[in-house]
Amino acid sequence: MSSNSVYSLHSSNASLVVDCTSGAPVVLYWGGRLDNATTPEMLRLLSTQQAAQASVTNAAPIALSPALGIGFHGDAGLRVHRNGCDWGVTPEVSSCTQPDDQTLEIRCIDRSCQIELHYRLSLDADSDTLSAQTCLKNLSATLLQVDRCDAPALPVANHLSHITAFKGRWAHEFQTETIGSFHGSFVRENQAGRTSHDSFPGLIVHDSLFGEHRGEGIALTLGWSGNHRMSVTRLISGRALAQLGEHFYPGEMQLGEQETYESPILYSSVTETGMTPLSQRLHRYVRSHLTDARMHGKLKPVHFNTWEAMYFDL
Repeated sequence: MSSNSVYSLHSSNASLVVDCTSGAPVVLYWGGRLDNATTPEMLRLLSTQQAAQASVTNAAPIALSPALGIGFHGDAGLRVHRNGCDWGVTPEVSSCTQPDDQTLEIRCIDRSCQIELHYRLSLDADSDTLSAQTCLKNLSATLLQVDRCDAPALPVANHLSHITAFKGRWAHEFQTETIGSFHGSFVRENQAGRTSHDSFPGLIVHDSLFGEHRGEGIALTLGWSGNHRMSVTRLISGRALAQLGEHFYPGEMQLGEQETYESPILYSSVTETGMTPLSQRLHRYVRSHLTDARMHGKLKPVHFNTWEAMYFDL
């Protein structure tokens, strides 16, 4: 592909920039709306890491699917093998298309491991919400064992140093828990088979000033009600990324020839003015894209629950 293969999606308050120049596709930027003066060369320069003493000169990029074959030192978001072989995945971009101004589709092929990856990223112009999905196809006649195939990974800016996640139990649901900056990985898994009180598949990565009406943040949630895994990792180089995907048990996901697996959709939105506009953008996306069209604009009936007050004594 040409050296100018950088693709941008913009909404009113957000911008996504993806570099498909060579090798695996990389998100150069996901955050508040960029102005027209910002160029791909600027973003490439800002993402360049200075070589540190006793470390690799050229660190592996944070690709949409960080993989072991490209030398990524963090937690690989794509782990596959064929009876212990063909696990060193090195996908390379084969095509990038934009069906419309708000959607980017990327295809990658690893001819050695004989797999194909298809990414679909769409930025909703009205709600500033990004939806991202990974599709994996087995191109070989040999059975492909899939241990992990996350939705596309998203980079996290250095100043977004705090994580707010959700926990809870029956009658004490949706409690927030915030932790500060750290080195390594924040990991939360759900293995209950369904969405549960203690592990909601969503989190917010934000700065230290974050509140209802101030501060920068990125919300990420997985459109999935089964077993899942989400992590935010800060590498020794200072780079950070967020990864969300389905949690597989050993042998649970296997692909025959030409069979495909689609990850759950990752939904993400950004804010530069606190929690309130962030939640409003996600609510707007749910109402316009995820609820039944018959409910759009319809007044909701009042539901009167007599159970706790009267049980069967009506």
